[in-house]
Amino acid sequence: MKVLDNLNIPYIREEHVGKYFLDFKIDVGNFKLDLEIDGRQHLYRAEHDKERDEFLKENGFLVYRIPWNTVNTENGRQLMKEKIDKFLEFYNSLKE
Repeated sequence: MKVLDNLNIPYIREEHVGKYFLDFKIDVGNFKLDLEIDGRQHLYRAEHDKERDEFLKENGFLVYRIPWNTVNTENGRQLMKEKIDKFLEFYNSLKE
C-alpha cells in the first residue's frame, strides 16, 4: 500500500469480485487491474489461483501477481524492488 500511495496510484483495497477477494483493484486507462501480492500460501494454491485468474479475466480484469519475498535482508529488499519496478513498467504501459 505504501508503494502505491507514494506513487499516487489510486486503488481500492479488499475489493470483492464474485466470490474472489482482490488485494488491490486499480483502474488504469480503460483497464481494470487486479494487483496480487502472493504470499507463501500461493505455492500450494496454483489450481485455485488459475481458476480465479480465469474468472477475473472473463470479467474484464488483467491480473498481475507479485510473489512476496522477505525484505529482511539487502538481497530481499533488492529483489522486491526489482519486482515492483517490473510492475510499474507494466502499469505505465497500460496508461499509454
